[in-house]
Amino acid sequence: MRHPAQAEVDDSLDLAIVERVLLRHDAELQLRNREGGGLAFQISLPAV
Repeated sequence: MRHPAQAEVDDSLDLAIVERVLLRHDAELQLRNREGGGLAFQISLPAV
């Protein structure tokens, strides 16, 4: 089991990598809080 602080670092790094890939492809990432906790995300890719 990961330590909570390590999980936060890993999650931040994961999100930074995803954001970098999305920017490279002119995509958009939307994050929002879900009812009951957690995050919901939506990725929008441009039409080719």
